[in-house]
Order: sequence, then structure tokens, then C-alpha cells
Amino acid sequence: MTIVKRSLPALLYALLILTLSSIPGQKLSADLFSLHDKPLHILLYFGAFYAFYSSIRRPHLTLATVYLYAAFDEIYQNFIPGRHSSPYDWIADALGATLAYLLLFAFRHLYAPRKPSSL
Repeated sequence: MTIVKRSLPALLYALLILTLSSIPGQKLSADLFSLHDKPLHILLYFGAFYAFYSSIRRPHLTLATVYLYAAFDEIYQNFIPGRHSSPYDWIADALGATLAYLLLFAFRHLYAPRKPSSL
């Protein structure tokens, strides 16, 4: 698989996040800026981890990349009318990516080929 094809999910997902972050604040419901938006951040960045993992294929590097992208996204929102960045949003983003990372390791451990035990 070529690097372009392998990177497509990450690029499209990053574009989705950037598009959602570009919506001016006055067009969003006030409820979205309360604590109720944190599950959305967690879910969005849970998916971001797997989209980025499909192209990077190294879990630790993927996690670091998603953390950095989440920080970029929060800073970017400062430039959008009616939006602001929040460290709590970044924490929710990081939590979503970390949960995906931990789930990946759990599945790898559970379904890893086992060496036959020598008796």
C-alpha cells in the first residue's frame, strides 16, 4: 500500500476535525461549550487515534502525534470568531486518544499468538 493511500484516513480525519473547529462560536449551541461537550471530544479523538494509527503504525508515535494535533486544534480555535481554546478540551482529547491506545494494547495482548509451553 502506498504512503498516500495509507495516509488518507489520517488526512481526512484531520480535515474533519479542522472543519468542525472552524465553525464560528455563534453558530454553535451554548450547550456545546459546557461540560457536556467533553464526551464528544473523547469520542472524536478516540477515532483520531485509529485514523492516525492506520498511517503511522507505531502506537507511541501515533499517540504523541494525536496529542500534538489536539493542541494545534485548541490553539487554532483562538482564531475563530466566538471560539476559544480550553485546556480541559485538550485533556478530553488526550483522554480519548489514550483510551484508544490502551484498547489497542489490550487487544494486542489478548489476541497475540501464544508460544506453546514446554513441559
